[in-house]
Amino acid sequence: MAENRTEIKQREYLIGDMSEIVGVSRDTLRFYEKKGIIKARKKENGYRYYLEEDLFRLMVILYKRKMNDSLEEIEGYIKGENSVEYMKKHLQTRIKQDAARIRELGMKPFLLQRGGDDTEKLAEEIRKQLTECDALITSGGVSVGVRDCMPYVAEALGADVLFHGINVKPGSPMLAMIVEGKPVFCLSGNPFAAAATFEVLVRPVLERMRGKAQWKPEILLGILKSPFPKASPCRRLVRGKIEDGKVWLPEGRHSSGMLSSMAGCNCLVDIPAGSSGLKAGEQVKVMLM
Repeated sequence: MAENRTEIKQREYLIGDMSEIVGVSRDTLRFYEKKGIIKARKKENGYRYYLEEDLFRLMVILYKRKMNDSLEEIEGYIKGENSVEYMKKHLQTRIKQDAARIRELGMKPFLLQRGGDDTEKLAEEIRKQLTECDALITSGGVSVGVRDCMPYVAEALGADVLFHGINVKPGSPMLAMIVEGKPVFCLSGNPFAAAATFEVLVRPVLERMRGKAQWKPEILLGILKSPFPKASPCRRLVRGKIEDGKVWLPEGRHSSGMLSSMAGCNCLVDIPAGSSGLKAGEQVKVMLM
């Protein structure tokens, strides 16, 4: 007997419709087509059109671009290329990065195994670990995707959520909560985003927990030697190196997923919200790391 299947027809969007819905130019859509991230189809009259699946994919792209993911990272995510190896590599990088920094600050890290996406299991593991440590830091799972489960874990724990989301880039999805009287910091899964928010928001808490009630980060002023032309609608933290009052930025991309360009950096350049870009020769405020 032949199987009776009903194919659900997806809604079609012309390129102009798609451009208006997502708020990007037609040239941007064509660029994503050339990169193979979205696929345009053509009607008999030659008009380009997209399906609903393309719209959803494009929304993911734009969200990840907002989170400062590089185009290469987004391509791999969308196409599913080496996704498991990619995640393993990032996980190992984050673990080593966080543990080394905590040791450097004179504290003792306890390295935990990677958790899955099971909300109840993660909640139980957090409860267990908080009996052994004074504070807990997690990385990843704090955005708004299907697999970003930490907000649900907070609910399962009955946690007192202090905030979820900050007006700072990178690392804007950060979540902080109190569980059984102890702080839990849930940082972005991107290595530099996690490093930056650790320095700005987590380290001050840990220092005070160590009894350094008057501790404050060391802030310096310097002259920027390399430009940063990107506009910053919200506060932005950029890796840099300050020496003799001069501030250099690493060459290449400033993606929050790239940790390699942190090599040789000793500060975070603190760019205020509303900046239209920085020119070489401008005075900037930096936070020493």
